[in-house]
Amino acid sequence: MRLIILSLIFLFTPIVIAEPVIEQDTTYYKVKVSSKEKLLESVNHASPIRENGKVFHGYTRFDIRWRFNWEKTAKRCRLVRVKTILQLKYTMPELDSDSQQVNTVWATWYSKLLLHEQGHGELAITFASKIEDALKSMRPQRDCKTLSDDANTVAYKIVEQLNKASAAYDVKTNHGETQGAWLHSHL
Repeated sequence: MRLIILSLIFLFTPIVIAEPVIEQDTTYYKVKVSSKEKLLESVNHASPIRENGKVFHGYTRFDIRWRFNWEKTAKRCRLVRVKTILQLKYTMPELDSDSQQVNTVWATWYSKLLLHEQGHGELAITFASKIEDALKSMRPQRDCKTLSDDANTVAYKIVEQLNKASAAYDVKTNHGETQGAWLHSHL
Protein backbone atom coordinates (compact mmCIF):
# COMPACT_ATOMS: atom_id res chain seq x y z
CA MET A 1 0.00 0.00 0.00
CA ARG A 2 2.83 2.43 0.85
CA LEU A 3 4.44 1.71 -2.50
CA ILE A 4 1.22 2.61 -4.32
CA ILE A 5 0.86 5.85 -2.36
CA LEU A 6 4.50 6.80 -2.97
CA SER A 7 4.11 5.97 -6.65
CA LEU A 8 0.99 8.14 -6.88
CA ILE A 9 2.71 11.01 -5.07
CA PHE A 10 5.66 10.75 -7.46
CA LEU A 11 3.39 10.49 -10.48
CA PHE A 12 1.31 13.55 -9.65
CA THR A 13 3.97 15.76 -8.07
CA PRO A 14 5.55 18.17 -10.52
CA ILE A 15 9.29 17.69 -10.61
CA VAL A 16 12.01 19.96 -11.85
CA ILE A 17 13.07 18.84 -15.30
CA ALA A 18 16.67 19.67 -15.98
CA GLU A 19 19.26 18.38 -18.38
CA PRO A 20 22.25 20.57 -19.18
CA VAL A 21 22.76 21.38 -22.82
CA ILE A 22 26.37 21.66 -23.95
CA GLU A 23 27.08 23.29 -27.29
CA GLN A 24 30.67 23.09 -28.49
CA ASP A 25 32.31 24.73 -31.46
CA THR A 26 35.89 25.21 -32.60
CA THR A 27 37.17 28.08 -34.70
CA TYR A 28 40.50 27.54 -36.38
CA TYR A 29 43.08 30.07 -37.50
CA LYS A 30 45.44 28.99 -40.28
CA VAL A 31 49.15 28.65 -39.73
CA LYS A 32 51.12 28.33 -42.95
CA VAL A 33 54.76 27.43 -42.39
CA SER A 34 57.47 25.67 -44.38
CA SER A 35 60.19 25.06 -41.78
CA LYS A 36 60.50 24.05 -38.16
CA GLU A 37 62.65 27.11 -37.49
CA LYS A 38 59.79 29.43 -38.48
CA LEU A 39 57.04 27.52 -36.66
CA LEU A 40 56.85 29.53 -33.45
CA GLU A 41 57.07 32.84 -35.28
CA SER A 42 54.34 31.74 -37.71
CA VAL A 43 51.94 30.60 -34.97
CA ASN A 44 52.53 33.81 -33.00
CA HIS A 45 51.86 35.89 -36.10
CA ALA A 46 48.72 33.95 -37.11
CA SER A 47 47.13 33.76 -33.65
CA PRO A 48 44.22 36.15 -33.10
CA ILE A 49 44.45 35.54 -29.33
CA ARG A 50 45.99 38.49 -27.53
CA GLU A 51 45.66 39.35 -23.87
CA ASN A 52 47.60 41.97 -21.92
CA GLY A 53 50.21 42.22 -24.64
CA LYS A 54 50.76 38.44 -24.76
CA VAL A 55 50.03 36.06 -27.61
CA PHE A 56 48.30 32.77 -26.85
CA HIS A 57 47.91 29.85 -29.23
CA GLY A 58 44.62 28.42 -27.93
CA TYR A 59 41.61 29.83 -26.14
CA THR A 60 38.41 28.56 -24.57
CA ARG A 61 35.44 30.88 -24.25
CA PHE A 62 32.46 29.78 -22.22
CA ASP A 63 29.02 31.25 -21.80
CA ILE A 64 26.50 29.77 -19.39
CA ARG A 65 22.85 30.72 -19.58
CA TRP A 66 19.99 29.42 -17.51
CA ARG A 67 16.25 29.58 -17.73
CA PHE A 68 13.62 28.46 -15.34
CA ASN A 69 9.86 28.33 -14.98
CA TRP A 70 7.97 28.43 -11.77
CA GLU A 71 4.65 27.30 -10.49
CA LYS A 72 2.65 29.56 -8.18
CA THR A 73 0.30 28.07 -5.63
CA ALA A 74 -1.76 29.92 -3.03
CA LYS A 75 1.17 30.18 -0.58
CA ARG A 76 4.34 29.31 -2.48
CA CYS A 77 6.27 29.71 -5.68
CA ARG A 78 8.64 26.96 -6.77
CA LEU A 79 10.79 26.14 -9.75
CA VAL A 80 9.36 23.41 -11.95
CA ARG A 81 11.65 23.55 -14.97
CA VAL A 82 15.33 24.43 -15.26
CA LYS A 83 17.40 24.57 -18.42
CA THR A 84 21.10 25.32 -18.31
CA ILE A 85 22.92 25.92 -21.58
CA LEU A 86 26.71 25.99 -21.82
CA GLN A 87 28.30 27.30 -24.99
CA LEU A 88 31.95 26.36 -25.34
CA LYS A 89 33.94 27.93 -28.13
CA TYR A 90 37.51 26.85 -28.68
CA THR A 91 39.93 28.86 -30.80
CA MET A 92 42.76 26.69 -32.06
CA PRO A 93 45.49 26.75 -34.73
CA GLU A 94 45.26 24.70 -37.90
CA LEU A 95 48.47 23.74 -39.67
CA ASP A 96 49.14 24.14 -43.37
CA SER A 97 52.59 22.65 -44.03
CA ASP A 98 54.24 20.04 -46.23
CA SER A 99 57.29 19.78 -43.96
CA GLN A 100 57.61 16.45 -42.17
CA GLN A 101 59.61 18.10 -39.36
CA VAL A 102 56.90 20.72 -38.84
CA ASN A 103 54.16 18.10 -38.88
CA THR A 104 56.00 15.95 -36.33
CA VAL A 105 56.49 18.85 -33.90
CA TRP A 106 52.90 19.98 -34.48
CA ALA A 107 51.43 16.56 -33.71
CA THR A 108 53.23 16.37 -30.38
CA TRP A 109 52.54 19.95 -29.36
CA TYR A 110 48.98 20.37 -30.62
CA SER A 111 47.64 17.47 -28.55
CA LYS A 112 49.04 19.13 -25.40
CA LEU A 113 47.53 22.50 -26.30
CA LEU A 114 44.18 20.84 -26.98
CA LEU A 115 44.35 19.00 -23.66
CA HIS A 116 44.94 22.29 -21.84
CA GLU A 117 42.03 24.02 -23.56
CA GLN A 118 39.75 21.05 -22.93
CA GLY A 119 40.66 21.41 -19.25
CA HIS A 120 39.03 24.84 -19.35
CA GLY A 121 36.05 23.25 -21.07
CA GLU A 122 35.74 20.55 -18.40
CA LEU A 123 35.74 23.21 -15.70
CA ALA A 124 32.92 25.02 -17.49
CA ILE A 125 30.92 21.78 -17.78
CA THR A 126 31.40 21.08 -14.07
CA PHE A 127 30.23 24.55 -13.07
CA ALA A 128 27.29 24.50 -15.50
CA SER A 129 26.18 21.31 -13.76
CA LYS A 130 26.59 23.04 -10.40
CA ILE A 131 24.28 25.82 -11.58
CA GLU A 132 21.72 23.32 -12.70
CA ASP A 133 21.90 21.34 -9.46
CA ALA A 134 21.66 24.50 -7.38
CA LEU A 135 18.62 25.74 -9.27
CA LYS A 136 16.94 22.35 -9.14
CA SER A 137 17.34 22.28 -5.37
CA MET A 138 15.99 25.79 -4.74
CA ARG A 139 13.45 25.86 -1.96
CA PRO A 140 10.05 27.37 -2.68
CA GLN A 141 9.59 31.03 -1.74
CA ARG A 142 6.57 33.10 -0.79
CA ASP A 143 6.62 34.91 -4.09
CA CYS A 144 8.02 34.28 -7.55
CA LYS A 145 10.06 37.49 -7.74
CA THR A 146 12.04 36.51 -4.65
CA LEU A 147 12.53 33.02 -6.02
CA SER A 148 13.67 34.37 -9.39
CA ASP A 149 16.05 36.87 -7.79
CA ASP A 150 17.51 34.21 -5.49
CA ALA A 151 17.95 31.73 -8.35
CA ASN A 152 19.79 34.29 -10.49
CA THR A 153 21.99 35.34 -7.56
CA VAL A 154 22.98 31.72 -6.94
CA ALA A 155 23.74 31.11 -10.62
CA TYR A 156 25.81 34.29 -11.01
CA LYS A 157 27.86 33.38 -7.92
CA ILE A 158 28.65 30.00 -9.48
CA VAL A 159 29.73 31.73 -12.71
CA GLU A 160 32.08 33.87 -10.60
CA GLN A 161 33.47 30.68 -9.06
CA LEU A 162 34.03 29.27 -12.56
CA ASN A 163 35.92 32.39 -13.62
CA LYS A 164 38.15 32.10 -10.55
CA ALA A 165 38.68 28.36 -11.10
CA SER A 166 39.62 28.92 -14.74
CA ALA A 167 42.10 31.64 -13.77
CA ALA A 168 43.55 29.37 -11.05
CA TYR A 169 43.89 26.56 -13.62
CA ASP A 170 45.96 28.89 -15.81
CA VAL A 171 48.11 29.92 -12.85
CA LYS A 172 48.61 26.29 -11.78
CA THR A 173 49.58 25.18 -15.30
CA ASN A 174 51.22 28.49 -16.28
CA HIS A 175 48.78 28.70 -19.18
CA GLY A 176 49.49 25.10 -20.13
CA GLU A 177 53.29 25.15 -19.86
CA THR A 178 53.33 22.40 -17.19
CA GLN A 179 51.16 20.30 -19.52
CA GLY A 180 53.55 20.70 -22.45
CA ALA A 181 51.24 23.14 -24.25
CA TRP A 182 53.93 25.72 -24.97
CA LEU A 183 55.27 25.34 -28.49
CA HIS A 184 58.80 26.57 -27.75
CA SER A 185 59.40 23.54 -25.51
CA HIS A 186 58.84 21.23 -28.51
CA LEU A 187 61.29 22.94 -30.84
